[in-house]
Amino acid sequence: MTAVRSPYELEFRSVGGELQVVIRGDDRHPENVLACWREIAVQAQRRDAVRLLAISHVAGEPMPMDKMPAFMASMTGLGLEGVRVAYVDMQGFKTSLMETAEIMASEQGFSVRVFDNVVAAEMWLRHGDE
Repeated sequence: MTAVRSPYELEFRSVGGELQVVIRGDDRHPENVLACWREIAVQAQRRDAVRLLAISHVAGEPMPMDKMPAFMASMTGLGLEGVRVAYVDMQGFKTSLMETAEIMASEQGFSVRVFDNVVAAEMWLRHGDE
């Protein structure tokens, strides 16, 4: 099996137990999104992150609903199950689709919330309900 390399530009920064990543690109194809999250998971493990703030500037339409269950299942085992994740989609896709993604992620054992602004994401990440 050939490893897929992420087509995204990822900028990482550690702040205490929090890993921040800025994601830039223009491809939301599920295999490429998964490759991106594999890279993020590796960095989270290397840096012993307990919280992750992912700020996405990825252009294009969000992943179609019919692709999400398989994508979420593929995320299992990457090492993010114990990491609280706030995902900010700067393209403004805080829609019912993203809320459904939160539910699917939760069903796979992840603590994830999707936001359309950084301030709300940071508040939840550091002070929100478990």
